Amino acid sequence: MFIAVAAGVLLSAPGPVWAVTPETCPVSGCGSNTSMLLSTPILGMNLAGVPNSDGVSLLPALVRATPPPLFVPPDKRCPDGAKLDVQDGAFVGTLGGSVVCSDAAMLGMAFWIEVTCQHKVNPCTKGTQAKALIRISESSQLDTWHVVGATVVPTYRLVWETLELPQGVIDGAREGASICPRREAAMEKWQVVKPSQTSDAWKVATDHVLLVQGEHYRRDAAVEFAGRDWINLACVGGTALAKMRLLGYDPMNPAQSGAERQSTLKMLTARYRGARSYTRPGVPLMWKHRDAREYHGSPEASSWSEALKEATWNGNGAQCVSHRRTWLSGAESRDCAVRYRRVPRAFDCALPEETVEGRVDNTVRLYGYLAAEQQSLQSLRDRRVPPCGHDPSPDAFWTTYPVRHAHRASP
Repeated sequence: MFIAVAAGVLLSAPGPVWAVTPETCPVSGCGSNTSMLLSTPILGMNLAGVPNSDGVSLLPALVRATPPPLFVPPDKRCPDGAKLDVQDGAFVGTLGGSVVCSDAAMLGMAFWIEVTCQHKVNPCTKGTQAKALIRISESSQLDTWHVVGATVVPTYRLVWETLELPQGVIDGAREGASICPRREAAMEKWQVVKPSQTSDAWKVATDHVLLVQGEHYRRDAAVEFAGRDWINLACVGGTALAKMRLLGYDPMNPAQSGAERQSTLKMLTARYRGARSYTRPGVPLMWKHRDAREYHGSPEASSWSEALKEATWNGNGAQCVSHRRTWLSGAESRDCAVRYRRVPRAFDCALPEETVEGRVDNTVRLYGYLAAEQQSLQSLRDRRVPPCGHDPSPDAFWTTYPVRHAHRASP
C-alpha cells in the first residue's frame, strides 16, 4: 500500500468548518502554475509543427542562442540545421532522423513557438499571432517518487530568450525569465518524504520543466492526440502532468495502459465527471494504487483515515464519490474561503448551524456542515455518480482519501 493506514478516529479541528466549491482546475494542474503567453498555456506541442487546440505551434528548427558550455567538444555541439526532438524524456537535436547532439550540448540552444490569440486579451486581439524564442538554459534531474524501482527524469530550465509580441503588457513573460513560475517544489508542503537513500530534491523550489512525451490531453484530462511528436512542457512545481510523470507514468512506455494514465490525471485534478475539476490549489490528498506500490509523498498518517473515502478511479474518472477532498477542517479551510472568494455555485462555503458570527464576505452562505456536504454532492448523484462501497471495482486503478477532512470518521 501507499502508506500505513491510520488507526483510531480522525477528528476535525476545533472552530468553524468551511467547505469550498472549487474553481475549475486546468488539466495542467491546480494554481495555474504553468507557462503562459498571452493568456495561452504553453503545454502540449507537436514536434512536427502541428498547432495544438490552443493555437500554439512549435517550430522545431534549433537556434544557437548562447555559446555552448566550454567542456562540450566541438564535434558534440549541435550543428546548423539540427531540429529539436525528445528521446527518453530528454531534449536532443537531430539531422535526418539521427541524433547529432544531446545532454549538455543542448544548453544554449533554443526553439521558436508561435501563439495565435484565441480571444481578446491585452495586447492582442483574436487571431493575432506572436512568437517567442525559448532557450534551454539549465538541465538537472529528479527521481520518480517510487520507494522501490525509482527512475530518473530529466528536467530543464527554459527561459524566454526573445519575445516578438504585439506592443503592450504581456502575462509576466519577460526576456531572460523562466517560462515556469518559481513557486513550489516538486512535492507540496503536505507531502512527506519517507526515510531512504533518495535525495529530497523534491522539496526544493524549482522553475524547471520536465517533458511528458507521447500524448496531448483535452480539458477533461482524456487523451486528445497520441504519438511521439506530441510533447508537454510540464512545470515541475505544482502541475498535475509533472506529478503524473513523477508517479511513474510515461506515455512512451508501451507496457503502460493509456486508461491508467487518464485515471491518474483525472485523479490528480479531481475530474469526477467530464471537464469540471472539483479541487483547488494545495488541497492534500491520500492516494493508494491497486497493486500496492509504495511512493514517497504521502501525507502524515494521522491526517487521514481509510474509513473516510473520497473516490475510486478508472480511465473514465471517478467510479464513485463519498466525500469531497476540499472540505477541510478548522482554520485551514477558513483561510481558503477567504482566498477563494469567487462563487460559481451554491455551497461555496459552509459554517456549522451553531455558528453565530457573520460572513467572510458577501459570497459566503451559511449552512450546517453535514447538510451542506450532502447537497454539494447532489450534483454528482444527479450525474449518476454513486457513493463508494466497501471494495473498489476490479477496473479501479486508484482509491483516494481526503486529508484533514472536516467530517468526523471512525473505523
